[in-house]
Amino acid sequence: MSRYFSLADMPDMTGKTVVVTGATMGLGYHSARVFASHGARVLVHGRTAEKAGKAVEQLQAETGSEELVAVHGDLSSLDSVKKLANAISKATKRIDVLMLNAGVAGLDFELSQDGIEMHMAVNYVAHFYLFKKLEHTLKVSKARVVSVSSGAAASTCHAGGVPLSLEAWNNKAEYNELRSYGDSKLANILFTKYVAEHYGSAGIVATVVDPGVVWTALNARAAGSSMFSMFLRNVAWFFSSKPEEAVLTQIFASVSPRVENGTSWQLVCLPWDVRGKTQGEGAALLWKMTEKVLREKGFA
Repeated sequence: MSRYFSLADMPDMTGKTVVVTGATMGLGYHSARVFASHGARVLVHGRTAEKAGKAVEQLQAETGSEELVAVHGDLSSLDSVKKLANAISKATKRIDVLMLNAGVAGLDFELSQDGIEMHMAVNYVAHFYLFKKLEHTLKVSKARVVSVSSGAAASTCHAGGVPLSLEAWNNKAEYNELRSYGDSKLANILFTKYVAEHYGSAGIVATVVDPGVVWTALNARAAGSSMFSMFLRNVAWFFSSKPEEAVLTQIFASVSPRVENGTSWQLVCLPWDVRGKTQGEGAALLWKMTEKVLREKGFA
């Protein structure tokens, strides 16, 4: 379906500032590459300063851009996310696109540094907190916030939706890595719904995408012992798109005038129907619960 949107449709992004989390590999790296190639100033996030710096060097060599800035932060640590937000705020007073792309998948049960199940901590809570810390800049900039979710959100999450307690997230006895990943990706969708409903009046446009099955370094890092992890490591490549192709969905969501507040996208530029998992008060309840977790962890 990419005939409806291709890189030939990319606008000139000179003067625009884009922040991409997880930009040292895969979809994040290729997103940063596209933005930089079209004139944007890109803040390239990596887990460590070394990884972010190397990515910037490589992107500069590939695009010729001098408008690339390395920022770093470990998304499994809320203190590190806070420092990342501060670094972003020092680097720019404007954010035109915030792409919440970083993620993990296929992990055995593990808690983050703050005592939060790792899929939920990295894929959802870290991005929630980053958004909150950058809220003022995003409002002033009338930014577009693009969350990278997954089709797994609808089929692998808890039947009743994302559990609304930290105890449920951290229940090792009932842990299933595929379900936890699905919960985290559904949380991205519910996050988008809440932002669209409560920040749209401030000019923020929130959208969410399913990039499809993509072969990236994330697959090799799926270190769990379950069938899901083994599938990611050893089989998924057969069904996967290359990141340089799959990236078009989140690029479209970042720049197209067709993208309205609260919309969701897949297969580059086709509407993605997520209504079956977003009815009712789930988004508001999850938002309040996440704020409560942050307060309890000392990161209000």
